[in-house]
Amino acid sequence: MPHTGLRVRELSAEQSLRLLATIGFGRIVFSRYALPIIYPVNHLLDAGALFIYTKPGATMSGDRQVVAYQADTLDHHTQLGWCVIMTGTAQEITDQRQLDDYRARLRIAAPFDNRRVIRVHPDSVVGLEYLPSQAHPTPHI
Repeated sequence: MPHTGLRVRELSAEQSLRLLATIGFGRIVFSRYALPIIYPVNHLLDAGALFIYTKPGATMSGDRQVVAYQADTLDHHTQLGWCVIMTGTAQEITDQRQLDDYRARLRIAAPFDNRRVIRVHPDSVVGLEYLPSQAHPTPHI
């Protein structure tokens, strides 16, 4: 049953990145031909940057493009959970050793050798946690 009362708690950038590291899937948002594009992608965090695995030709330019990234875990019934939104600059990984390393570490449904690895240097990280309100505690199941 959905909550009739939720409270939202803002998370620090560090808390947000820790949560983002617990999952491997989200949505990259970028502009193509002046239109917003959203793609579901796999990700991993490494050395303070976000790495995604993406299909060539059908996605962002990959080099110095400003992007947004969103990932969450929200319960569809209770609407409880969290959401992290990151904005930053994308850069395509071209070093073959790094490509091989990140391709091996990214969890992907269907590996393709021609897919690109994109590093997103975060400029802004915002996290929100959706909790039951004090007046509407989570029912015990």
